[in-house]
Amino acid sequence: METKQTQKRDKLRVAAVQMTYRPTIEENLAAIERALDIAVRRRADVVLFPECAVTSYVYDFDQLKSATIRDALDRVCQMASTRHVNVLVGSPVFRGRRLYNCLVVINRDGRITYCYAKCQLTPRDTQWFTPGNAIALFDVDGVPATTIICHERRYPELVRLAVMAGARIIFHPNAGLDPLSVSRKKRGGRDGIPARAFENAVYYVRQHGRTSARRQVVGGRFQDRGP
Repeated sequence: METKQTQKRDKLRVAAVQMTYRPTIEENLAAIERALDIAVRRRADVVLFPECAVTSYVYDFDQLKSATIRDALDRVCQMASTRHVNVLVGSPVFRGRRLYNCLVVINRDGRITYCYAKCQLTPRDTQWFTPGNAIALFDVDGVPATTIICHERRYPELVRLAVMAGARIIFHPNAGLDPLSVSRKKRGGRDGIPARAFENAVYYVRQHGRTSARRQVVGGRFQDRGP
């Protein structure tokens, strides 16, 4: 018998959080919690947060401790459990002494069910992070999904292989270091995103983290680009 947690869904309501990075982990956790409250009120089933949402992407990762990240993710798990919502949150994750740039998948029960490590790193990433070595494939309420992180939109094989394995949705967390006006002009604001959706005939959910903005916005559409 399928449980409420594993039961397959015909529809999946997604919230993509356009989050402004804060200077501290505590402030980012507070922003994550506020966004979850908004998303749950809008009846979201799953909430996508930016790359490195827990710390911000401009954090001094040399000073980051494993226990700090573990405690922060425990708090996000509690937020997910209390609100009974799936959470996909960008966070650095330690595996042994190595640090990875990850998307952490947390189910409605507040349990971490998957952790994807970014494979294709930017020059900035390589200062701190170790590259992952696997494509992403996980379920959200019974719907097979995959993820790529920011820069990885330029690598079609990361999406294609996951879709061949059954993924129906691409979740694409980002960290935006440029002002929104600059980001929109770069490569026409596209940079491979429509191509990844079109060539694989899947739904595409993308959001953007920002270093500065006047306010935080939560979007609730199912996809940014459809099949």
